[in-house]
Amino acid sequence: MDFTLTLAIVAITVLVSWRAFNDRALLERLILWPPAVERRGQYDRLLTHGFIHADWMHLLFNMYALWIVGPLTEALYGRATFLAIYLLSAVGGSVASYLVFPGFSVG
Repeated sequence: MDFTLTLAIVAITVLVSWRAFNDRALLERLILWPPAVERRGQYDRLLTHGFIHADWMHLLFNMYALWIVGPLTEALYGRATFLAIYLLSAVGGSVASYLVFPGFSVG
């Protein structure tokens, strides 16, 4: 079973989160912060929020879940559809968080 896209998503998420753990300015730029979306039009935060995690445990659990489900989903639906599902889920989760929770949020 080929799971190249799953591996790429895990690698990108781990690298981005690791960098953000060590660079507060980067973390503050990527988290979902409703005032930045509302007042500054930083809609990219609706996507980048999905690649940032609160701490190593949060990152570990999310990447483990992706590692378990991702290869099967990628094999069943193909890379393009899997990527669409993943990105739409990330944005959908961000929008739900944006609408329900007034504070900042991550992954």
